[in-house]
Amino acid sequence: MERAERSPDETCVEALASGFVLLVSIVPAIGYSLVAYLSAAAFVHDVFNELGRLVRLPNFTPHAILTILLKPMVLLMGVGLEEAHYGARVLATGFLSNELGAFQELTTYAASGLLSVRTRRVLSFAVCGFHNLGSLGIVFGMLSLVAPGRSTDIASIGFSALVSACVANYLTACTVGKYNHENKILPRNFPPSTSPIHELGKISNAAAKASSFKQLANAASN
Repeated sequence: MERAERSPDETCVEALASGFVLLVSIVPAIGYSLVAYLSAAAFVHDVFNELGRLVRLPNFTPHAILTILLKPMVLLMGVGLEEAHYGARVLATGFLSNELGAFQELTTYAASGLLSVRTRRVLSFAVCGFHNLGSLGIVFGMLSLVAPGRSTDIASIGFSALVSACVANYLTACTVGKYNHENKILPRNFPPSTSPIHELGKISNAAAKASSFKQLANAASN
């Protein structure tokens, strides 16, 4: 195993100053990389769109293609067939741009009544991460400055890291879809002193506690 290179800084103050200098160079690099990757994605989108226009294929874009490819994954998450198309569009937006754009699209569909409460929960976990091209650009821009000698290694594992991040987030969404079967939200307007959960904690008998918990579940589902 290679030894880490010893820092040339002799004191904490010197190390702190060196860190600030490095930070000043990292922040613009992150912004430049993010803009570059998103611009490249927009360029590829326009190229596909123009090719689709030439061969008379409407809506022939990376987003549309990725939506089709991600639809089975959305179904595996437990999203209904009637909502799977919108869910796949949200995931495609999150992958090609960033999680902010995905949440904006998710909010639009939710406000239009196209997605159920359960589907919104599942998709929120699916897009809540950094598995997108924008984040990939940020990582490349930052690590290339922190470890300039490892730029080739960083670039070689970039795509596999992106796929791994997607799988991790989608598995989390599958777990949410597995154990979340209802579209209803538990009431939260109980006063602290009269909350059924609070009263349930005072019951010591196991049978009585199970009966009270069942009554609470029935009340929440009605």
